Amino acid sequence: IASCLVGSEMCIRDRSTSQAAPIDLLYGYSDTSFAVQLIALKTFEEVSEYVEKFDLTPPMYVKVRSQESDWYAVLLGIYETRTEADAASEEWASSHTTASKPWVRPIPALRKAMNLTAP
Repeated sequence: IASCLVGSEMCIRDRSTSQAAPIDLLYGYSDTSFAVQLIALKTFEEVSEYVEKFDLTPPMYVKVRSQESDWYAVLLGIYETRTEADAASEEWASSHTTASKPWVRPIPALRKAMNLTAP
């Protein structure tokens, strides 16, 4: 099984059948939840390299639209409260040296950015 992205939905690809089954990564999370975004990258290949470099298991990413371009937002996780998201963000930042700083995003804003992606 491998992860992939179809439009603004995540999917799981079964390697034995090579078929993708889309799932909404944010499904089931309330509008009061928060995501911690680690980085936004232009290509899926860059996402794969980043996920592998930092051993993000399972990998979490969504396709979003920002500044008239589509991006892949790599997520650390989704948290029920801002306090939990801030703590996870601070823990990541203190234990990883990266060029980007984690960004705590409200789920509604992330959903909106996902819905703006080009087909």
